[in-house]
Amino acid sequence: MKKREKYDVLAGILAFIVAVNILLYFYDAKEIVSSIGIENTYIVIFIMAVIGGLSALTGAALFTTITAFAAGGAEPLILALAGGAGIFISDTIFYFLALHGRRSVPDDWDKILNKIENRIEKYPKWMVLTGMYIYIGFTPLPNDVLMIVLVIAGYTYKNIMWVLLAGSFTIAMVTAYLEHIILGMI
Repeated sequence: MKKREKYDVLAGILAFIVAVNILLYFYDAKEIVSSIGIENTYIVIFIMAVIGGLSALTGAALFTTITAFAAGGAEPLILALAGGAGIFISDTIFYFLALHGRRSVPDDWDKILNKIENRIEKYPKWMVLTGMYIYIGFTPLPNDVLMIVLVIAGYTYKNIMWVLLAGSFTIAMVTAYLEHIILGMI
């Protein structure tokens, strides 16, 4: 990808994030949901999650939009299912990109990668997978780095798939019900 194209992609992502935040600032969540239509909010969330997933730049916009749509009257469970499925697909794609990237890493990096792999191998598999679930399911942090580390550590997709699926749905569910959780505390 040319340098100019990279900046165009970054500018597009930033413009999208700014547009979503401006929209949420000036309009009530119920107005947004009614103008988009309840059924379309689920499609919007799914597409946002697949395209942006939990990358460092778009995760905040995804979580904000899920919460706003839930506050606007969309069904939180369906939002969570749509968002979780999208996050799962996005992270799956990123896992396979990282796997391909790992195969094409220069030999100079082997020492660093082996050090990461050896450090993770010190922990039992169940502990790594539990940590993975907690990270994906309860933190709004990007999953990109985690996928890279799991690839470096030699975790196959078969090993992580169910944990990735559960964590993706959990974070989407927590986000969709965030309004209810916060209002319940007040």
